[in-house]
Amino acid sequence: MSCSFGFEIKCAHYCSCVSTVEQVQVSITCHTSNPKTTSVYITSPSGTKSILVQEGQISTKDIVTDVLMRSVNFWGENATGLWIINISITGNK
Repeated sequence: MSCSFGFEIKCAHYCSCVSTVEQVQVSITCHTSNPKTTSVYITSPSGTKSILVQEGQISTKDIVTDVLMRSVNFWGENATGLWIINISITGNK
């Protein structure tokens, strides 16, 4: 099972905008019976993909709620455009 959602960062000509990315922070709440099978990644408008949570990284003892994840993989990229977050939960392991 997986789901994706996106958000778009737009800049208007009359306001100042962030020109480049330094880091990206994502906070996610995920309810699953087996967090070991969960993976989360984000894709930038330029197509750069960063794994925020790799399958097997979270133990079943961890609570997956309001998890704050950071990535610097997008350093120097343009911030404007469509960002996509993908959450995937595979079969029981």
